[in-house]
Amino acid sequence: MGKSDHVLVHLKGHNTRHIVLFIIAAFWIPLMSSQSLAQTSDSREANKTVPKGYSGMQTEVRPFRWPSKTPADCPFPPSGQFSGIEFTGRYRNYTNADTWYPTWADDGNLYSPWTDGYLLDNGDKYVHFVREGEFTKPEDPTFPKRCYPCNSGANELAGRPKAATAQAKIVGDDPLNLQVINIAPRIEADPAPYIGRYPCGSLFHKGVWYYGTYSLWGPAGLGPFVGFRYSKDYGKTWVETTCTPAQPLFGEDPAKAPVRIGAPHFIDFGRNMKHSPDGKAYLVAHGSTRSEGPNEWQMADQVFLLRVKPSPANINNPGAYEFFAGFNAKGKAIWSQEFDQIKPLLTWEGHLGIVTVTYNAPLKKYLMFISRGMSYKDDAQHDTMILEAGAVEGPWKLVEYLPAFGPNAYFVNLPSKFISKDGLTGWLCYSSCWNSKWEFRPGNPPGSHYSMSLHEIRLLPGGTKPDEHLYSWQRTDTTLALFRGDKVIWKVVADTAQGKPYFHPLATTNGITLSDLRPVDHLWHRGLWWSWKLINGLNYWEEDPGTGRSEAATDLQDWDAKTYPDGSARLTFTISYHPWKGEPVLTEKRVINMSAPTDKGYTLDWASEFIAETNVLLDRSPAGYAGFSLRLGPAQREWSFTDSEWRTGQNTIHGQPARWVKLSAGFNEPAVAIFDHPGNLRHPARWYADQSMPYFSPAPLFDRPFEMAAGKKVVLRYRVVVTDHDPGVTATNAMGESFK
Repeated sequence: MGKSDHVLVHLKGHNTRHIVLFIIAAFWIPLMSSQSLAQTSDSREANKTVPKGYSGMQTEVRPFRWPSKTPADCPFPPSGQFSGIEFTGRYRNYTNADTWYPTWADDGNLYSPWTDGYLLDNGDKYVHFVREGEFTKPEDPTFPKRCYPCNSGANELAGRPKAATAQAKIVGDDPLNLQVINIAPRIEADPAPYIGRYPCGSLFHKGVWYYGTYSLWGPAGLGPFVGFRYSKDYGKTWVETTCTPAQPLFGEDPAKAPVRIGAPHFIDFGRNMKHSPDGKAYLVAHGSTRSEGPNEWQMADQVFLLRVKPSPANINNPGAYEFFAGFNAKGKAIWSQEFDQIKPLLTWEGHLGIVTVTYNAPLKKYLMFISRGMSYKDDAQHDTMILEAGAVEGPWKLVEYLPAFGPNAYFVNLPSKFISKDGLTGWLCYSSCWNSKWEFRPGNPPGSHYSMSLHEIRLLPGGTKPDEHLYSWQRTDTTLALFRGDKVIWKVVADTAQGKPYFHPLATTNGITLSDLRPVDHLWHRGLWWSWKLINGLNYWEEDPGTGRSEAATDLQDWDAKTYPDGSARLTFTISYHPWKGEPVLTEKRVINMSAPTDKGYTLDWASEFIAETNVLLDRSPAGYAGFSLRLGPAQREWSFTDSEWRTGQNTIHGQPARWVKLSAGFNEPAVAIFDHPGNLRHPARWYADQSMPYFSPAPLFDRPFEMAAGKKVVLRYRVVVTDHDPGVTATNAMGESFK
């Protein structure tokens, strides 16, 4: 996809003409058991009807944790103070618009820009739009009374030739009972030479409200930050910046170099900037220093930091700003007035994006929120990252990594006004589902909508501190085992005499063994393992009890393992499949990446590359099984199967296609799930599931064999997630979104 294609995607998504909101059925909450979820939402057709009276609000406390999965290459160490966040389950949605960045003014109210949508009845109501074209034009007789539209794309809503931004006052102290009051009029501004001009950094200080705009879809994707307008009468009238997109405040030109200050946001220092360390306003922004970097409105390689003494005279004067320029030999931050000397505050190529920061005064901590689109596709998931630091320059440490949160939450921030007295509770503010306005796709978690969405969270104390002695390795020529204390978490057996490598025991981080080895009913079952059933008519699956041999050989030729102090590992295997006295018909290169265990569990990512050495027919038993398999112990017979399609139980899952299947002891209890990669043969796989053993397997050959011509290659990938705390079906679906 080229740059012009990116423009089209954006105009079809974030800047679309008609605003349609999708909601999630009120009963879709992560705390509910998998069984009850399946009973209430087995049919997706039924969920296309919005529940009568749904208002986008949940007032009951129903705590849940989002499944966290930190990428292996994350450069930020774990927080030593916090172990993550918990959602209380309470949420409230206001308006039908996005880009909400509240700032706490001296009059006690919050003020925020907004755009790309509607305010209905002064924003007191959230009303989901359920059909394309609804409320398209103000002159339409069905257009609701007191509905105020605004859009920041050129030539968009109501035929305006210029991009427009709006603003509102947010009144109230209870996030579940606010009043969002629009402040007319819209402010139109020329976006040329770019497409769109969107609101960003918003700050109220000493009776003056400043807010900026940035450009989109310049030659490098993200256009420059333009400058700040300001108001001295609480947003009734404005003094526009003299800067323009062609001559922006910091002189950036994406045709010459990637933008670094693309969409800056003021650090929230509390009411009237009370907790600024030096009376200056600080801003964070996302951008990139490499031309090949993903520099988009929601994608970047780096985070930058700058500061200014706020005043109408300074706010649009580039000479009044100082830029973070790294650290000196003593580790003290360097600040420079030369823009060319700016250095990134944070760098993680391909993983950063929209950034906001709030100072948590009770805890004396800075909290950073980064929302990142994981690809250019307009339906791509967005990952959200939360970091903490004791100083604005860092060092920044990871509190939680939330994959597919929203599932595409963006502009995530934490209004300081709603932080509790102990600093442990607050309300995330964000928007979601910008990319699918013309179809019903519920947000995830519930209450994630195209609106000003507020979700209550709690910081969880007790951060994980790296401890190289927490885990230990035991290795022999044929085995590798990871121990936590005296308990085995997992053990791989790779014995050339046995041929088929396998995992047993496979256990949770708390030491609950899940797998079973060679049970009397099926002596060839080996915990978690791989075996073809029939290759060119020969049986590679069952072994003769007397000889211990199958009809043909699964020949382990070589294996290796790299282990790390945090308990992660990378395993590699070379395997050949052949008749006992014949040449290889199939070869396999297998790579297994084991994640570092945490209190939330661990993952096993399995990738097998098969190459046909001759013409090959891969076939299954009449029952349909062959391939990646997990046999569990007798204790798991009381557990329950669920799958990605909200089905429960062996009878409804067996033989059906699904993206994943899970065996669980219940919500917040131990569980193990297997995910079928979207790129796999015949994805989503049909599944073989047997509760009586129990046993389950993604079976790409379930209903028919597969032929491979000589030289043909097939790659099959699977993910296994083992956890002591099953987060429920909704959150497990979110885990699957990250396995791509």
